[in-house]
Amino acid sequence: RRLEALAQLDRLEDYAARHGLSRLQAHALCLRVRMQQQRGEMLAVSDALCKLDELAAQRRSKQDSVSQEIMLLAERAQISVHLHRGELALASDGLRMLVQRSRESGRLRPVAALLAQLALVERARGNEAIAMPTLVEALRLGHRL
Repeated sequence: RRLEALAQLDRLEDYAARHGLSRLQAHALCLRVRMQQQRGEMLAVSDALCKLDELAAQRRSKQDSVSQEIMLLAERAQISVHLHRGELALASDGLRMLVQRSRESGRLRPVAALLAQLALVERARGNEAIAMPTLVEALRLGHRL
């Protein structure tokens, strides 16, 4: 029932935009990116990414947690597109940047997931020597958290 799900996302995005709920709007756009990728509708994915980038650009100068989360969501959506296209080097670079930025801001929960995803990307790239220690680090951090 993907059409119904997309209609619900439309309503959610409209509600969030109308009430100035940027974080909710960003999450809805990320869901849209994922759903449209699954359907192979890359023009719609590009449109959702543009809207997500606009939201993130409006918040770049701010350092509050909502702004950081919106920027993280925008970057993760872009990485998802790189992975969908098979652009593993770009995805790896983006994940490394997000890991570093999340660590610097003290947001460790996303770091564990990002490290696990980075390990999978590095394995797909054939970099087992990087993939295994990265996965172990992700598991240790996740266990600690």
